[in-house]
Amino acid sequence: GGGGNRKLQQIGEIMLNADIALVRDFTAFMDGRGHVDCSFQHDDNNACPVASLTFDFMAEFRLNGRAWLVAFQEVFTKMLNFGYDTSAGCDSPPCVLP
Repeated sequence: GGGGNRKLQQIGEIMLNADIALVRDFTAFMDGRGHVDCSFQHDDNNACPVASLTFDFMAEFRLNGRAWLVAFQEVFTKMLNFGYDTSAGCDSPPCVLP
């Protein structure tokens, strides 16, 4: 839905599908090209359901920027030191991990 995005743009924030997918579950609302047909705003009749695996982390990070920085630093350092696996491959988006 576009209403939530307009509100965010008014205050200078930009959220991508990858950001929003940490809070909302797009599973039943995404077409084959990666377009999402539900709203981020919880008070919208067409709201995407909560992403149950990551929602609590995102709620904590929203209220505690320091916690986010610490977690990000740990993960980013691991990626830089040990690399990451691209063998799953993705010829065209949306990419689905096994």
